Amino acid sequence: VIISWWDYGYWIRVIGNRTTLVDNATLNTTKVGLVGKMFMSSEEDAVKIIKDLAPNKKNVYVVVYAVTYHKFQEGLYLIGGGGEESKFTWMAKIAGLNYTLYYDEVNNQPTDYFWEKTLLGKMLPFVPTPIQYGNQIITAYSYNQKIGDGNSKYFKLEYSSSFESNGQVLVYKLKV
Repeated sequence: VIISWWDYGYWIRVIGNRTTLVDNATLNTTKVGLVGKMFMSSEEDAVKIIKDLAPNKKNVYVVVYAVTYHKFQEGLYLIGGGGEESKFTWMAKIAGLNYTLYYDEVNNQPTDYFWEKTLLGKMLPFVPTPIQYGNQIITAYSYNQKIGDGNSKYFKLEYSSSFESNGQVLVYKLKV
């Protein structure tokens, strides 16, 4: 079973010939909301939601899609452009959560809470880096795979497409 944000369900089902939990035809908005809540939860709480959504499944994968890659400076990138890094506010809203916990409207950036406390923030391979740009401080991002081979109790990175492409697909396997 593959869990992703609903946008990618058809791609995974048709091209990958795999079962998805939600897709573009999902009429059960409660299930879509639970997937959003899973992404906005801690790793521990996300695992509980996954086990409720996919009971008795041994092979459960979580797929995230990241788009950015506007190279700003050597080793620093600007994010936002069609992947989860630009959809997470909708995940929170559809889940009935206060999206301002995850999104700073003033700076138009994800909050530290998002990056440090949510499953999605840990699965996206970015670390915020404030830098001086002219007369202002902006946030650029360094590339850092936070959940990899052995640094998560619950998830293992199974597949990662090339970082330098327009988007990066990351596939995580639930270990428990």
